[in-house]
Amino acid sequence: MITGLQAASLKSMLGELTEVLPSNGLNYCVSFFVDEVRVDASGCLEIVVTKAFGKNAKIGGVSMVAFDAVWPEMRAGILWNEGGVAAGPSKNIIESGELKELAEKIGNEVNRLVGNATLIQSFWLEEGHPFYPVYWKFAFIIWHEENALILLGSSSD
Repeated sequence: MITGLQAASLKSMLGELTEVLPSNGLNYCVSFFVDEVRVDASGCLEIVVTKAFGKNAKIGGVSMVAFDAVWPEMRAGILWNEGGVAAGPSKNIIESGELKELAEKIGNEVNRLVGNATLIQSFWLEEGHPFYPVYWKFAFIIWHEENALILLGSSSD
């Protein structure tokens, strides 16, 4: 089971990341959504997504994800640096010790949450996405017996 404290800890670290990543970048912002949702007996994905994002959220697709694939996919987005001179994070930030240390802390927390999961799914929202993904995005539901953690992130200009 994911506790509210674990979800809050990850949310806090990702919040810090939203301050660090765009600093000194150009036309670049990052957004994260973390929510712990109680799971009813049906364990229905649509119900969990609606609880998290509201009734206008519509799932466009879902796939199973290997437990050890979650952090690498998140890390690839967080450390993305292909925007060139027109947009993207600052090279100095991407290469900074501050970002590397924060990414390591986030990775450890994600891996701990994933390690106790019963199932992990990746999904995308056809409608009702809370952000405007442009450069990278990820969305996971990390299922536990009594609840699920929704973990969504993206970047835009």
